Amino acid sequence: MFANYAYQSGASKANILNDLVLLATGTTDKTLLSSDCDQANTTITSTDAAGWSVYDSSAGTNAKCLRAPLADDASSYKYIVIDTNTTGELYLGVYDDWNPATHAGTNLAHYSRTAGYGQRWTASGAGNILVHATERHLVLLGIYGATVGGASNIAPCGCLERSRVGSWDVVGGATKPYVWWAPLAFNLGHGSSGLVYGANVSIVRQGCAASAPSIRRTDGAIITGSSAYFACSIIGINTRNFLSSGDYNYILPDAIYPRSANASGGYEIPFLQIFLTNYMLAPVPYGEISLVNDMWFSFPGIFAKQDEIVKDGVTYVALDTFLLFKKG
Repeated sequence: MFANYAYQSGASKANILNDLVLLATGTTDKTLLSSDCDQANTTITSTDAAGWSVYDSSAGTNAKCLRAPLADDASSYKYIVIDTNTTGELYLGVYDDWNPATHAGTNLAHYSRTAGYGQRWTASGAGNILVHATERHLVLLGIYGATVGGASNIAPCGCLERSRVGSWDVVGGATKPYVWWAPLAFNLGHGSSGLVYGANVSIVRQGCAASAPSIRRTDGAIITGSSAYFACSIIGINTRNFLSSGDYNYILPDAIYPRSANASGGYEIPFLQIFLTNYMLAPVPYGEISLVNDMWFSFPGIFAKQDEIVKDGVTYVALDTFLLFKKG
């Protein structure tokens, strides 16, 4: 499900919260949204079901907990708390577990309820919140005027499932395969980050762009909090040579437009698969998030936010200048 939710000036925290929860839990009828919804400018595309359900409607003041099952274990869940109680900012807290009796969660993913890393909105004017939801993920992007995303990252944020890669990473194991995620940048990995120098052997990475409620380190320890973070990486892209350890912002040689050949002899914009990596926790990726969520990187600057592109008959929408989600 993809919704461009438009709200009116003077919208309340409670109404914004209730409308976002309705959209994330599958509402496709705009007339069911609150009086603060600008129905004329709100659109909902629901090719795939939104997939979340309310688990605790009293998760805090202007906060509700939702959950959705894991792809490979329908009896295990992802837990998120949508929280609009902070004036001008909404959070999507990601947890390992949630107790609806005590209204408290276990292992909050780092940054997921931290000032500056939520999505901005305003009661002083009209605005929009883009909502992308399936059983695999829930992602939000706030927009009003020239203000986009969070104060610390002008990009969307949300909860995404990842694939399982490690032999320890099994159904019913000590950790679950999902993360809080917010793209912060689009840079090439470099030596000081423990990655690889040299043309044709590089890794595009995104800084500390994701965090897990908990994750297993190579030595078997379960890591939580600020240590359980990842970069979002694209492995194997051709790049120019690095000049020094700090020279990592080069995507392609200047003469090459960021595109690849297609089967018809023309060109197409590449869809790049995203892996979760942290060389300090494990030498191999923890999984990928593109195939699971039908969400992809492309090269930065090709798109404006909300641009659409059709690939293999499927429409994708840009939630950032380098980030594509299946529309609906």
